[in-house]
Amino acid sequence: LPVSGRPSTGPVVSLRMDSASLVAPQRRCCTVHLLQPRLFLTKIVVVVLASFAFIPLIAAHDQGKVSALVYAIVLVVLHVAFIIIYFYRVRCRELDQGNWRSLGARILGLAVCILLLWLVARSTTSAHDDTLWILALEILGLCTVHIIILALLMVAVRWPVGDEATKGGTDSVGDPGVPPAYDEQA
Repeated sequence: LPVSGRPSTGPVVSLRMDSASLVAPQRRCCTVHLLQPRLFLTKIVVVVLASFAFIPLIAAHDQGKVSALVYAIVLVVLHVAFIIIYFYRVRCRELDQGNWRSLGARILGLAVCILLLWLVARSTTSAHDDTLWILALEILGLCTVHIIILALLMVAVRWPVGDEATKGGTDSVGDPGVPPAYDEQA
């Protein structure tokens, strides 16, 4: 009888279990590790130093000592340098090993970081507003997002050795990296 004391009107469920049903399903987990930690730290130092070195230029521009054209050129050069730093010695094919879900998550993370950079940049004060320490905190926020972007570009995702993800399995929509046990059609 069910807990309520009334007879059940639903289907009968067997509570018998054989030894095969006691085996835990194999978990499909991955490991994430940082490729080239020393290079990662070097990139962080360069990005942080370049970002904070930009503060005097912001102050000079706000005081009218630097023209808008020079300011814009330096800003563009700085961002092109950041892109070069981001992708220096990064082998994109090694990061996800052909797993489309991992790649999709990485691209989504990068898109969120770009949105965060845009939001922080929109709210950044100028050097003549309040004090420079507020601008320094805002630059620190930008640096934090830049570090997350660097991590997204330098962290490798590895699937277990016996996993179908490394053998080219596909899920129900044809994405590689999903074992057949997780395929809805299997």
